[in-house]
Amino acid sequence: MEPAKQIVIDTADALGISQAAALEAILLALPLDHDGVPAFVDRTRFQKNEELPIPAA
Repeated sequence: MEPAKQIVIDTADALGISQAAALEAILLALPLDHDGVPAFVDRTRFQKNEELPIPAA
């Protein structure tokens, strides 16, 4: 089982709530940056180069 899914299952079981409610509780507890992205996310990991690798003529 994926580690993230197990965290949701364990949290739900420990609190006696549904997995959906556990996931919501986890998400609402995250510290967010000014634009709503979790503060701990490494943004450089998700940046994409949108330019096509076309050689100059």
